[in-house]
Amino acid sequence: MEFIPDAHITEVFGLLEILDDNGGSLPADDIQKISGVVFDELLPVIDAAEMLGLVVVNKNMVKLTKFGKKIVGLEIEERQDEIAKRIKNTEIFKKVLSMIKRKGAITMEELISFLEKELTKRDAKKEARKIIEWGRYAELISYDIEDRTITLQE
Repeated sequence: MEFIPDAHITEVFGLLEILDDNGGSLPADDIQKISGVVFDELLPVIDAAEMLGLVVVNKNMVKLTKFGKKIVGLEIEERQDEIAKRIKNTEIFKKVLSMIKRKGAITMEELISFLEKELTKRDAKKEARKIIEWGRYAELISYDIEDRTITLQE
């Protein structure tokens, strides 16, 4: 099963801005120099942008897609809506959202347990945090820190 790359959604938008400011296409080495991000930390950001259909990667070149160019020009709320459409169509989010819908709410522990079964070679706690971060950004889910429950965003 597909997992969310180790990148914050804000880092993905930073990558898009760098590409947009530089004609829409750059070698990954140049992105690294411009951003100042360690290359090993940049790769998951590129992977996340590619997963969302915002960039395409060909050898060392990273290029904005039409959708990526569109996202760069949108206001924050519009970005959230567009990204939500992409996120909720990933396999992992389809399963998590379905589980929440079926139960009404799930606990963080239930999410971690589910991820341990689905993503056996990944750190389930880390994956759960990324799902919550991305899901909250896209306004697909809500997370109550006190009782550690995840619900669908109303």
